[in-house]
Amino acid sequence: QVHPSVRRDIFEVSRYLSELSVCDRFFMEFQPSSIAYAAVLNVTESICFSRLSPAHRSNFINALATEANMDHRAADVVAAQKRLKEKYMSSIGYHMQGKGKHALGMQPAQHDDVMPCCGGRAQSSSSIDSTMSSVNRASPSPRRTAIASVSSVCTSGRISIRQH
Repeated sequence: QVHPSVRRDIFEVSRYLSELSVCDRFFMEFQPSSIAYAAVLNVTESICFSRLSPAHRSNFINALATEANMDHRAADVVAAQKRLKEKYMSSIGYHMQGKGKHALGMQPAQHDDVMPCCGGRAQSSSSIDSTMSSVNRASPSPRRTAIASVSSVCTSGRISIRQH
């Protein structure tokens, strides 16, 4: 089972990434579920191995794909993942982390490999909380609601992440 703090971090940061898409016309052609799925994938791929093992990560991604009925190789998901990484790297959330590294381990967009670890130590969620509190929250729109509903799949308990 994944630690509740890791699940919370996945949800909070994927929600933040999804909200970045609301202000970008690029995402108008995408379904909210594709954006949310891409956000969850980005965060899941970026979490340090010390917090989410490769086996748990793989199980989670497979369970999420099944639950959301989505494919991580779909062109819209891949494009959304790439753009969300770029948006995040230029956002206040990224720059608040300092030294070019997010608490979950996301690296600058010029690196295609988004699986680096954070030095083998778990980071506190306080930096993620500060990122979330810095975001100006507008009233929920139908698009935000759809994005949040898909993002919440990862923390709802419907997906059990166990190492086989």
